[in-house]
Amino acid sequence: FGERLSQVELALFTRQLASLLEAGLPLEQAFTALLEQAERPYVRDLVASIRAEVMGPQQMPLGGVPVPGEPSGSVDQDWPAGTPRPPQAPDAGGPTAPRGLPDSPEQAAILVLQPVSATPSPGGDKGVNGSYIVTTSKGVSLMVKPLSQQRVPEVYNEAGAYDVAEEVGMTDISPPTAVIDLDEMPIPGLNATGPASAQKMWVNYVVARKATNLGQVNMDDAARAWAFDYILAQADRHEGNWMVSESGRIGLIDNGRTMLPNYSGVSSTIPRPAGTIPESLKATWTKAAPRIERRLAARGISSAVVQRVTQRIGTFASFANWDEV
Repeated sequence: FGERLSQVELALFTRQLASLLEAGLPLEQAFTALLEQAERPYVRDLVASIRAEVMGPQQMPLGGVPVPGEPSGSVDQDWPAGTPRPPQAPDAGGPTAPRGLPDSPEQAAILVLQPVSATPSPGGDKGVNGSYIVTTSKGVSLMVKPLSQQRVPEVYNEAGAYDVAEEVGMTDISPPTAVIDLDEMPIPGLNATGPASAQKMWVNYVVARKATNLGQVNMDDAARAWAFDYILAQADRHEGNWMVSESGRIGLIDNGRTMLPNYSGVSSTIPRPAGTIPESLKATWTKAAPRIERRLAARGISSAVVQRVTQRIGTFASFANWDEV
């Protein structure tokens, strides 16, 4: 009894809430993101109470997180008239300096992290395709890729691929990824401005080329990964672009070279499943197709590429066996 917010907590809460709302995030999702980031139980309870008071008796998923495979909000709900649109890809004619508007609580949570330092990721004088490992005050590490330093622009594709993963219930094998604005979220040690992709780095996983248990990869994960990479036309799933846990679970990282305008194949080193493609897997993608189309269009992926993704969902559903993929 008598517990209260400190001045620092109050200032941080106010600043973070204002930033999320200015970015155009719906109020409910902004509160959910702040709730997930709160460290003290009292602060979590307070934010939950404020959210309940403000939102009223609306029905929310458990924990305020969308249920995998269910819509996380239509474009009209998430970006009402008069608010900024979501980050858009340059080839779609969208802004070149987006505000980092997220689409889900998982993506919103990235925006409220406090960067501490950045170091180039191993490989190359500025990391691979301009990528940096960023540490935050919460102990969460991010792989950040500024658009201004990329040889191949992949910021929006990276976030768009995670949008798709959410819609088909693949967030257990695809780390949360958002578009951030380095003008609004400066990172010490990273001399760049403008948009960047930010992907959470999972612990207890190693890249496939360093894994010693590739023979024990979870084949259910592999099946879902192959569907994902085929439908999004993954052009670069080499053994440095996917990870394996000690138990054999797969993690799909570096999804920026999906949905490229001039590539329609699939390149993957993940073990290919054998036999019949499960009808349940086809149904998951078919059911999610309209939502995927809306989210990729909102992300600013070009209409031609969005149409190709939709077509490949239909083609995948027509396959009987994995050797057709």
